[in-house]
Amino acid sequence: MALTDSSSPAIGLIAELDGRAGQRDEARRLVAQLVARSRREYVPPAVIALALETLDDEERTLDWLEKAFEEKSNAMAYLAGEYPNRPIRRNPRYLRLLTRAGLN
Repeated sequence: MALTDSSSPAIGLIAELDGRAGQRDEARRLVAQLVARSRREYVPPAVIALALETLDDEERTLDWLEKAFEEKSNAMAYLAGEYPNRPIRRNPRYLRLLTRAGLN
């Protein structure tokens, strides 16, 4: 993270990895840091969404994915392939977002 000057994508990746590794408290701390940062500067919504998904926070994950969709983020191109075998893939909001993005 030091090499990226604590960039938002680097923090998001570490939060995602922490979440997947079961370090949920640390992942939550980093997500909170990203959300606070997003109030002051641009943080890609998909970065926050990916980290939140590892914490099984489907509604907040989808809130941030919808923000990414609204800003026409290139992350939407990967939406159909993200979250393999995860419960979010059955969430009606996720399925509607796939349809809106033309990926379903």
